[in-house]
Amino acid sequence: MKGLKVGLIGYGLIGKAIHESLKKEGVEVFIFDKAFIAESNFFETDITSTSVLENTIDDLHAKNIKLNAVVNCSYPRTKSYGQKLEDVTIESFNENVSVHLGGYFNVMKQFGMYFKKNGGGSIVSFSSVYGVNAPRFDIYEQEKFTMPVEYSAIKSAVIHMTKYMAAYFKGKDVRFNVLSPGGVFSGHEESFVKAYGKYSLSSRGGMLDPQDLTGAVKFLVSNESKYVNGQNLIVDDGWTL
Repeated sequence: MKGLKVGLIGYGLIGKAIHESLKKEGVEVFIFDKAFIAESNFFETDITSTSVLENTIDDLHAKNIKLNAVVNCSYPRTKSYGQKLEDVTIESFNENVSVHLGGYFNVMKQFGMYFKKNGGGSIVSFSSVYGVNAPRFDIYEQEKFTMPVEYSAIKSAVIHMTKYMAAYFKGKDVRFNVLSPGGVFSGHEESFVKAYGKYSLSSRGGMLDPQDLTGAVKFLVSNESKYVNGQNLIVDDGWTL
């Protein structure tokens, strides 16, 4: 993988793990985020703004940076996000769909055109097991949080939009794929981890660590997956079965 140039959008728990994993393989990683990241290859951008994202891509062209792939693991949402269904207004629902799904659309479209111009590339988006299966509400019964309706709607749409883009860019050597993780541990209470784990198939029976996703990312951005296009790769320890 040495010599690859990969753009990474979103620098949260998963993004940091991807960054470190790719760097260890000799990949040059360029980070795109709204908040400043103390890395030499950092570009401040906003995927929810077409003009800002276009300016970022113009900067790449101006600096003669030719990316081979882009990984979008960002998680844009509003302050009203995360409420139970009874409390979700149509205004809040529409706003979150617009911000999150719209941001993913912006990335797929703008970087799709970028790669088309540059002779090809790979775009990897992040969905979720809840983009494939209905929520398992029983695991939230004892918790203070829930699985938001917006999340399921957005993540399922990301999968189908990926297929749309793959078909639309047919013959242009631009690949679009999705990675759908199971639940990733981030300080969750033991009760939730236990409830979640009862649906896992391995003896570990728990949630994923961010590092558990890096192998799939490396596969999708590399030439090893050159014939993988329009697909949804689920990494969930069989949780969706």
